[in-house]
Amino acid sequence: MSSNVQQFVPLDQRPFHERVAANVRAEMARVGVTQGQLATVLGITQQSVSAKRRGETPFTLNDLDRIAPVLGMTVIELIQGTRGPRGPRGGGVGPAGLEPTTSAV
Repeated sequence: MSSNVQQFVPLDQRPFHERVAANVRAEMARVGVTQGQLATVLGITQQSVSAKRRGETPFTLNDLDRIAPVLGMTVIELIQGTRGPRGPRGGGVGPAGLEPTTSAV
């Protein structure tokens, strides 16, 4: 008897393109960007975006270069799944828990 249940594989042990897809999904949710909006930015169908988001079709570097600014990130941050502090280039916040310390005056 075969089972269709997939065994859980931690994200850091998944193929690279699946980790990138997970990062894109997380940032889309955080920023509130829809598949339709990404489809427009990439010039592809929503179905193609959906396949990329699920990790069935890898995002290309050109895709990520177009997506990153929409999500307020650099391509490197999107690939690594990190958000660095923003300088004069744009808004955004750093990872939670890494805010600069302040002192009472």
